[in-house]
Amino acid sequence: MLSKVLGGGLAACVVIIGLLWHQNGNLHEDIGTAQAAVNQAVQTNSNNLTTITDLGDRLTQCVTDRQVDEAANIAVVSELKADILDLSQTGMETRIEREEIFREPSCEELGNLDIHAVCPGLASSMRRRAISIDGG
Repeated sequence: MLSKVLGGGLAACVVIIGLLWHQNGNLHEDIGTAQAAVNQAVQTNSNNLTTITDLGDRLTQCVTDRQVDEAANIAVVSELKADILDLSQTGMETRIEREEIFREPSCEELGNLDIHAVCPGLASSMRRRAISIDGG
């Protein structure tokens, strides 16, 4: 009977060892799959870090370019404002000159005109008439 118990125990041990051996093989396959997944994750992480670094560099360059553009824009706006002020002043001076040219002179201004300097022929004609009226 002892031999039957030992034989049954030995058979049970062989079955258990066989099952454990099979399970060990499956675990080795799982470890290989997990290692491949870890290697892929490491590669993906490395690629992502490179991409993040590149994006950071591009962002820095964009910010720098934006600051340069903003400075140039401020300079252009400043020049345009100066041009607008100059044009406004010129427009005001032109309007004043136009109003001065076309306004009706006062009697005093007309009296102060040197007719001989403005129109010598008219001055001579008026002088001859005055002399003829005065002499006649």
